Amino acid sequence: MNNKVSILITSYKRLDYIKNLLESIQKNTKDIEYEIIVINSLPNFNVELDMFLKQQQSKKIIKLYNDNK
Repeated sequence: MNNKVSILITSYKRLDYIKNLLESIQKNTKDIEYEIIVINSLPNFNVELDMFLKQQQSKKIIKLYNDNK
C-alpha cells in the first residue's frame, strides 16, 4: 500500500516559520511519500516566498495564493 500525504501550510508574513517547517518536514519524512501545499494569503509577500521555494528545488512543493481583495 502506497499512500501519499498532503501537508497544507498557511502563511501570512512568516517566512521564518515556513523555512523551519519545511526543514523539519524534510528531515522527518524520509520514508513517507508527500506533497507540500503552501497557501499564501498576502499577495505582496509572494516574491520573497517564491524566491525561497525556488531555492528548495523540490518537486514536492505546490504554491497557492489567495487573492483576498
